[in-house]
Amino acid sequence: MVIIPPTERTVSILSVVQSLGEAGNLSVTGRRESYWSGEKNLTGVRVNHNIGFGRVSLNTWFDQSRTVDNKEDKIAGMSVSVALYEKGRGVSLSSRLSGENGRLTSQNSVNISPTEDGRFALAASTGKTEGKSSLQGLQVNYSGSLSEMSAGYYSGGDNHRLNAGIRGGLVAHGRGITAGRRLSMEAPVAVISTPGISGVRISSRANVETDYFGNAIVSNLQPYQKNQLSLDVTSLKPGVDVTETDRTIVPARGGVIPVIFGVSAGERALFKVMYRSRPVPMGAVASVKDAAGNDKTAFFADQGQVYMTGMNTQGVVRVNWGNASCQFSYDTGGRGEQVPYNNTVECR
Repeated sequence: MVIIPPTERTVSILSVVQSLGEAGNLSVTGRRESYWSGEKNLTGVRVNHNIGFGRVSLNTWFDQSRTVDNKEDKIAGMSVSVALYEKGRGVSLSSRLSGENGRLTSQNSVNISPTEDGRFALAASTGKTEGKSSLQGLQVNYSGSLSEMSAGYYSGGDNHRLNAGIRGGLVAHGRGITAGRRLSMEAPVAVISTPGISGVRISSRANVETDYFGNAIVSNLQPYQKNQLSLDVTSLKPGVDVTETDRTIVPARGGVIPVIFGVSAGERALFKVMYRSRPVPMGAVASVKDAAGNDKTAFFADQGQVYMTGMNTQGVVRVNWGNASCQFSYDTGGRGEQVPYNNTVECR
């Protein structure tokens, strides 16, 4: 191998991809590196074909390259992968065989994902190159909302290696300091806030959810482009409602963007409210104090119906329309269920 010191160069890449229908996909890529110093050019071409049969995928390729010392390298290979996953959990098996200038290399691996959310991953691999010692490895990865952790053990011949690592970042913002995954100095970051509500997952990022304080970091956004951030409503705890589930931002490079979603925690209730034996008119306003002592308001629909969220287990609802007003007491019994408390009441 020839090592070229850093110098000015021009890199040209041409790639052609063609769909073959049921026969898979074929791609041809050519690469040329021209050094301004007058060094010989580096050239290469790669032909790749892949095809899938249900849960099985087959990939074949051929590489040919010529280095600056006019040495020609040829590499051909084939890999087979089998994925057996259901609801995020499962096993994938892969086998790879390649030949470089007449020397064969084989690699086999097993990847296991034991949880539906994909937080944990276990990988075991073995490899063998003609004329060299075989290699074995075992890797465990955990991808959480606050960090990414890994540990591995590898052995080959007389060499043994054990490694472990943790990667993450901290962002200081108006609501405090929040831990998250790896950060980039150039890529924008969004600080998602569901104030006081923990465990709310972010749909656009696997295994990212709000912490104890209701904050989460979404890193590596695309600068100067639209980035959509969505809450996974299936992760909301009983009694938690959101006023919006999607936000779109266009961040600058390296920016930290606060994104606050309106949320409320408490009881849900659907009341049919009668006043002097008649339904309260549509458009009337109902108000009630939440756990923080703030007013929660809602508008009446027809037939005297009003849907309210973020309520205490018991309290008083005040109703106003025109020059009239009334109030009624309620007690949900602390159900804490997803299905709203439903009752017909008389407003006095």
